[in-house]
Amino acid sequence: MTNRLARIVVIASVCAPLAPFVAGCPPVGVGPQDSGAPPADSGGGPGDSGTAAVCGNGALEAGEQCDGANLGGSDCVNIGQGFTGGTLACAGNCSLNTGGCIAPAGCGDGVIAGSEQCDGGNLGGATCASIAQGFVGGALACSGGCLYDTTGCNYCGNGVYDSLSEDCDGTAFGGATCASLGMGGGTLACTSTCDFDTSGCGGSSGCGNGVVEAGEECDGGSFGGMTCESFGLTSGSLTCTGSCTITRTSCIGPDLMVLADGLDGTAPSTDLFITMGYNLNACEVATCNAGGTTGRRILEFTLVSENIGNADLHFGSPTSILPPYTGLWTYAGASCGYYQFNDYATFWLCPSGVADCANAPASMHSADGAKGSFCFIENYGDAPDWTGPPASCGMYDCGDMGQQPGCADDYYTGLDCQWIDITGLASGSYTMCAWIDPTNVVYELNDDNNISCVTVSI
Repeated sequence: MTNRLARIVVIASVCAPLAPFVAGCPPVGVGPQDSGAPPADSGGGPGDSGTAAVCGNGALEAGEQCDGANLGGSDCVNIGQGFTGGTLACAGNCSLNTGGCIAPAGCGDGVIAGSEQCDGGNLGGATCASIAQGFVGGALACSGGCLYDTTGCNYCGNGVYDSLSEDCDGTAFGGATCASLGMGGGTLACTSTCDFDTSGCGGSSGCGNGVVEAGEECDGGSFGGMTCESFGLTSGSLTCTGSCTITRTSCIGPDLMVLADGLDGTAPSTDLFITMGYNLNACEVATCNAGGTTGRRILEFTLVSENIGNADLHFGSPTSILPPYTGLWTYAGASCGYYQFNDYATFWLCPSGVADCANAPASMHSADGAKGSFCFIENYGDAPDWTGPPASCGMYDCGDMGQQPGCADDYYTGLDCQWIDITGLASGSYTMCAWIDPTNVVYELNDDNNISCVTVSI
């Protein structure tokens, strides 16, 4: 068993009221099992090595009853083994040597008499379980002072996990599993001596063993207690990929997506063009990402967000946003005069040589922009990427914002910040990306489709 030494703490706590009358039960604060130093392996649990004591250095350390001449204040009388006097010593293994202690008169004749609890091998029929100290089993002995010696007793078999003396007890494992022991999946068992039985464990740790481990979101049908509701979705079932990551596509909820054809102006009612000599208005000066305020060269485009999920995304009024999005819309200031969702969308351009502009760091961007949402509705109509039955779009408006499945909202050219400042940018081919909800505050089925990228020529 991995924590045998720590059992002395349990013995001390159980025996304290009985000390110094029972062997193996020293008085609190003195004696071989309470030296004032922390007990060996205290609070460690299986596999906790701690700092090893060095027997022979004269210092009383964890796991030692004594060290050389250092007896920690113990003597023959106060160690609770029934001795009346004599000289206590320390053995070479840093355990107490009671050979020089004096036993009471008559102790050692094999007859239990007077204040004796036992005498030699005569225990008077007593066992670990019968002496009313909470022990379940083990081997009761008799000390040299004719008091019970309970150091061989234990609590194994009571069905209660004792972290100080047992690996397990019956079906109580203290949270341990095959996986937590680094032995993959399977079923951990407990022996009759309260040791781990790992014969039912098997397979190496890692994705595919059915146990959620460090670095995994899920494993097979195990999700570590996570549900669709854990992600702010109403119901449904999570699924686990072959790489042990959670997907929410079988849950019930909205799913935002950027319409790529809207960015490059090929979708109906969308635009992409460059405006020269653009002067920012007061609201744009306060809220947009630009390198200056007048005479700017800007790339204007249409941003269309679609709900391709299976439930409405409902925000409510800009001044009274509904839970769980309360506080998401904030006042943009007097120069704008409206409330907005500040982190609604970000945009950026990469040179054509950047292979993955969607995931490129900001240092590889040629230009950046950002857009707040002041009215999230369904004014674009049907979502082009929607594959479900036709939707009846138009239910939501600026007084009660939201989006039904199959409906889309567009931020068209001419709106505040619906552009990227490209002043000073060289002519050529670029990749333009747009990301809706870049801070992932919207509860939805899939965050991975919130970015779309297209090729543009400047």
